[in-house]
Amino acid sequence: MAEQDKNAGTGINIVDAPVTLTVYLRNCPDLSVTDLPGAVMNPMGNQPHDIRDQTEKLIKSYCMSNEETIMLCVTKANDDLANSHGLLLTNIIDPTGNRTMGVLTKSDLAKPQIVRTFIEDNNEVNFRYGFTAVINKSKEDQAKGISIEQRITLARTYFDDTPEYSGCDKKFLGTENLRSNLSNILLEKMKNAFGPIQGDLMIHLLEIEQ
Repeated sequence: MAEQDKNAGTGINIVDAPVTLTVYLRNCPDLSVTDLPGAVMNPMGNQPHDIRDQTEKLIKSYCMSNEETIMLCVTKANDDLANSHGLLLTNIIDPTGNRTMGVLTKSDLAKPQIVRTFIEDNNEVNFRYGFTAVINKSKEDQAKGISIEQRITLARTYFDDTPEYSGCDKKFLGTENLRSNLSNILLEKMKNAFGPIQGDLMIHLLEIEQ
């Protein structure tokens, strides 16, 4: 937070200078994750009048610079999804939806029929990796001392016990399935990248042997 305040100030402004956090883990592939600001429609407080243009420019600079980037379009399930500026911007950046996954947050605050429609009917918003619905850890959860893992368990119970989600593909429900889906996408990208590398290595080996 101190580094963020140093770069962007203590208000609600944005800057294009990244705050970099490096995490070292054993037995994990190298992975870069960029958390971008949300798509802003109107300035709030002391934000500049062109905050919408600033955020769009920043989002596009990251998402359009590398075609291998997988985008997560995160939007609240209880918002007006049909008029979501985030979804609109994502469709401009990735019109085919070939490298995008949608994430619906606060799904417990939205009508299950609406959430399920986006999960099962991916025609109007054509994302290759579909939509995954999750439930956020709320302020009430924090006040009660509920951990992230407990919240995941409670969310699983909610999806299992809500009749409207009966028959819905469970792999698109819950944070643990979001993790699994993202891991599968990463493995897929690694396999696709390894093919050309393996071919180049074979060519070099043959050249050396000759």
